[in-house]
Amino acid sequence: MPYVELDDYVISVSGQELDDVLTQAATEYGQTNDEARLRCESLAESKIKLFLSSKYDLDTEFSNVGAARNMSLVEVYINLTLCALYRSVSPEDIPAMRSENCDEAINMLMKWRDGELELPGVPEITDPIGVPVFINPIKFISKPESDPIIVNGQSTDT
Repeated sequence: MPYVELDDYVISVSGQELDDVLTQAATEYGQTNDEARLRCESLAESKIKLFLSSKYDLDTEFSNVGAARNMSLVEVYINLTLCALYRSVSPEDIPAMRSENCDEAINMLMKWRDGELELPGVPEITDPIGVPVFINPIKFISKPESDPIIVNGQSTDT
């Protein structure tokens, strides 16, 4: 069962507005309304995972249904999905309210990721002894050819 159900969309959008944008997106993608919605939900889920998967166990959260779900995360999920639907229809003409909701959803993801806000009920990733693990992103930089490679404390440069 999907994390977000069609009935959940009433949090952020009227039934008529949802039907209209789904029909337009389905036409754009050459899919059914349900296929277009699922496609954009997948994009939203990917974005959420991009921000939060190093801190939260999203596989566990996304397996929840009904009242067991974190409703703040459901709302962010829906707003990101709506943003993806509108972008598929007319990337340059997203309604201001939808654009603001999308920006707010991204801000929430950043606050949860950075620990500025808690995401109650969503399990944090922990190490084997139960201590939360936070993985910092790694930046890769190119290494000049002249730098020696160090192996076991010894330079391989000759």
